Amino acid sequence: MKSSKESLQLFLNDETFRWTILRNLFIAPISEEVIFRACIIAPLLSSHRNEDGQSLSPTQICWIAPLFFGVAHLHHFHEQYRRLPLLQRTKQAILQLIVGLLFQLTYTTLFGAYASHLFVRTGSLLAVILVHIFCNYMGLPDFSFASPTSGLYCYRWLLWCAYFIGIVLFIKGFHSSWVFPEGSVLPSLVSSVGGRRE
Repeated sequence: MKSSKESLQLFLNDETFRWTILRNLFIAPISEEVIFRACIIAPLLSSHRNEDGQSLSPTQICWIAPLFFGVAHLHHFHEQYRRLPLLQRTKQAILQLIVGLLFQLTYTTLFGAYASHLFVRTGSLLAVILVHIFCNYMGLPDFSFASPTSGLYCYRWLLWCAYFIGIVLFIKGFHSSWVFPEGSVLPSLVSSVGGRRE
């Protein structure tokens, strides 16, 4: 782990590192949230009604919209495959790429569902962008403490409990009026705009 001063020096001196940081922490979160939340969810919420007079519910939209977000990350498989030298393109290597792809598709879709839920409940694109920046900065959870060679191995049960408590609180937060407004904000905003057009 680098100190803040070392990271800043690397950011200022290494152009590749600088562009990677700018892409991961600013360009990607802003552009992805504008596209995958603002440009997909709002039209889905105001989509036409079927013959029974029902449209997609906000919950359905929160699980449909992230599929676009997850699929948009499939290009990583092609990039990794293309970088493999021809002699290393074995079945085993391709299987590892596919497992990595499925893992990435799963976590991007789950994050997309959370971001969609946040956007539908709050109506705030800024909140979703900030959450995306935070997630990209933090990265995936580090479970290296579970390895006997880790210096944190003796605290593994405490860390597993902390992860478990965090997951439980995260799930409870979905239904909390302290974290989110009582009702979904965005559907009412979309319907009021749609009502004025008619």
